[in-house]
Amino acid sequence: MTGGYYKNLTIHDSIPIHMLNRKGIIFLQDFIAPFYVFMQTTYHLEFLKIKDFLSDSGVTFKSSAMVKRFNRKTKELNFEFEIESNRIKRFVVMDGNASIEAEEQPTEV
Repeated sequence: MTGGYYKNLTIHDSIPIHMLNRKGIIFLQDFIAPFYVFMQTTYHLEFLKIKDFLSDSGVTFKSSAMVKRFNRKTKELNFEFEIESNRIKRFVVMDGNASIEAEEQPTEV
């Protein structure tokens, strides 16, 4: 694994509003943006655990993306993923009560 692991590392960032919003609301924000910004889209990533510090045996992350309009949360997506041996082992996307999970399937040779 490149880059190293830092215990309790969290990353906070903003992402472009077009990533999680509809065109109509984006047009409205673009039109009034010189006067007032009412919409923000943020991203949060947290390193949860690593199996072995000396090898690339596995790391688990948790992240979320959130849309706020007028300082009220209007949408939130949550993600969990595990990487092991330089491959994505498990990936989960949660949107409200709905979730999608993908897991690595073993291949037979």
